[in-house]
Amino acid sequence: MKDLLEWYFLNNSLENYLWVALAVVLVLVLQKYVARLIVSVLFRSLKKWLYDADLNDLVRLLLRPIQLLFLLIACAFIFQTLSYPDIGKQEFWSWNLQELLKGGYEVLVSVSVIWILIRIIDFLTLVLFVEAEKTTTKTDDQALMFLKDVLKLSVLLVGILFILGNIFNLNVSALLAGAGIAGLAIALAAKESLENLFASFIIFLERPFVIEDYVIVSGVEGLVEKVGFRSTRLRTSEKTFVTIPNRQMINNPVDNLSLRTMRRVGFDLGLSYTTSVEQMIQIVSEIKLFLEDYTKDAGNVNVTFSEFGPSALNLYVQYYLKVATWPLYMEKKQEVNFEIMKIVRKNGVSFASTKPTVVINQNA
Repeated sequence: MKDLLEWYFLNNSLENYLWVALAVVLVLVLQKYVARLIVSVLFRSLKKWLYDADLNDLVRLLLRPIQLLFLLIACAFIFQTLSYPDIGKQEFWSWNLQELLKGGYEVLVSVSVIWILIRIIDFLTLVLFVEAEKTTTKTDDQALMFLKDVLKLSVLLVGILFILGNIFNLNVSALLAGAGIAGLAIALAAKESLENLFASFIIFLERPFVIEDYVIVSGVEGLVEKVGFRSTRLRTSEKTFVTIPNRQMINNPVDNLSLRTMRRVGFDLGLSYTTSVEQMIQIVSEIKLFLEDYTKDAGNVNVTFSEFGPSALNLYVQYYLKVATWPLYMEKKQEVNFEIMKIVRKNGVSFASTKPTVVINQNA
């Protein structure tokens, strides 16, 4: 057994390989618990400034990236205990194998750090949204989502430049200068993307709509859920998710239904031709008095005997409701319709049939 443990392969004994394998297994077992401990310590630090922070949210966002970072760092220390053969002369492209392995490891560590920073931004935004929801305006909600996208994009760009400059040893200044020279070509190729980007700033500054506004644009009707760099996302009444480029949101008329102060209701009410003049006058008067009392100062109430229809004596009814949401609007309309039915029935009048009614006067 001792001879087997002292068997060497690639400058390391079997015993060394077994110890390394045991250490890796131990790290895999402990990584989740260590990550939770790190998250808990970070949460206690953030809790001093963010009173509405929730530990479960931070664990959900940071557990996996911190597990990855812990695994990478622990494995780096573990594998340093092994002796490696001379592989410096093995060339792969312009790198030797040792540099390639080292560079790949550093890229993974950098990616895990970028992942952690992005998740921290998500967590901070989530906490700030709780505060933003306490205000009556939705402008701060939209600003937070926009700021979140800006910060995440900035972290991603800085991370990429760091990897290119410090790991791949590329001249970042030269790359940026080259990007400046090629900027015109890129701008022409990405003309629509740039238009959408500028449109997002216009939407943010002019605020024709904000998150949770109900809008109609380009024939699409829905609730604004997100205004991003490139597009605006609407949730329709069919619960579908429609993405509209921001340049269309500013180049086309946008009807913001959430900003209207009231909703108009107008319809024809058909009564039977057996209705007398006195009954018509009484019904018109009662419906008008009821609507004026029900709608208060919402707007002009119009109840008139409008025309002699083919099969009905038509009343035109128009009123306004001071409601913004669709469910409440339908509820109020229903209440009005029930009351109009009661008024008509109380006066001994029936609603007209869709077919013409023939009245025979037997005294003629």
